[in-house]
Amino acid sequence: MQDAHQGRGVASALLEHIAAVARERGIRRFAAEVLPANTKMIKVFTDAGYTQKRSFEDGVVRLEFDLEPTDRSLAVQYAREQRAEARSVQRLLAPGAVAVIGTGRAPGGVGRSILGNIRDGGFTGRLYAVNGALPEGQKELDGVPAFRSVRDIDGPVDLAVVAVPAERVPEVVAECGEHDVQGLVVVSAGYAESGPGGRERQRALVRQARRHGMRIIGPNSFGVINTSPEVRLNASLAPDMPRAAASACSPSPAPSASRCCPGCTGAAAASPVSPACPRSSPPATAPTSPATTSCSTGTRTPTPMSP
Repeated sequence: MQDAHQGRGVASALLEHIAAVARERGIRRFAAEVLPANTKMIKVFTDAGYTQKRSFEDGVVRLEFDLEPTDRSLAVQYAREQRAEARSVQRLLAPGAVAVIGTGRAPGGVGRSILGNIRDGGFTGRLYAVNGALPEGQKELDGVPAFRSVRDIDGPVDLAVVAVPAERVPEVVAECGEHDVQGLVVVSAGYAESGPGGRERQRALVRQARRHGMRIIGPNSFGVINTSPEVRLNASLAPDMPRAAASACSPSPAPSASRCCPGCTGAAAASPVSPACPRSSPPATAPTSPATTSCSTGTRTPTPMSP
C-alpha cells in the first residue's frame, strides 16, 4: 500500500470484505502471520473485534480468529461506516468553494437567486458563478467571479449547485466530473415528479454522478444550508437562513411517499425514488456542528430555468 493511503482504514475495510466473502464460501477461520515490528497491522486484527488466538512461532506473530461476527466486530464495522459516511458528505455541508451553474442572464431566475442567497448569507468560502452564455470579457456576475464553464475555474470546487434545464444536466455533470467536483446539488426539475421518463432520467443522473465519485442531493432539490459560523452556507431557494445547523432537502414525488432517506448521513434528505443514498447506516452528525434533517411533504412547482 502506498504511504499516502496508510492509516486511513483501508486495511480494516479490506479485512471486513475478505471476511464477508470467506463466509459466503464456507470459510470460517482466518490465519495471519505478521512480523512483530508491524504493530499497526497487528492492531488492525486486534481492533477488528473478532475472537482471536495469538501465538509466536519462528519469529512471527500468528493470529487466528473465527470469522463469525461478534457484537464487538459489528459495532466496529458500524462505527467505521458512520465515520466514513460523515467524511463523505463533509464537502457537501462544509465546502471550501461553491460554483452555481446556470446563473441566467436575467435576474430573478433560480440560479441567480441561489447565487444571491449564498453571497448575502455570508458564505465563508469561495463563490463562483457559471453561465455558458456569459458575454466575452465579462468577469463578474452580481459581484461574484463568473465563468462560462466550471472547467474554466482556476482551483478546486467542492460543491456545484446545478440550476440548468434537465436536458443540459448530463453535460454539466460531465464537466463537473472532469473538474473533480466533489458534490452536486441539483435543483433542476423534470425528473421523477414528471412521470416514468423523468424517473429514468433521475436514475441515469445518479449513476452518472457515482461514476465520477460525486455525492448528489436532488434532483428537484431545494438546496443545502449550513448556518454554522464557520461556513454560513445558504445554497438554497430560501432567502433567509433558518435556525437548523445543517440541512439538505429534496421533495418527494408525492406527499404520501415523502420520507428522509436513512442512508444519507449528516443531513441529506432525498426522494425515495432516488438511489442517491448507497446504504442504510446509522445517521452521522454534520462535520462542523450537530445536524437537523428536514423533508418536504409535497411536490415543488417547477420554476423555469433561465438559459
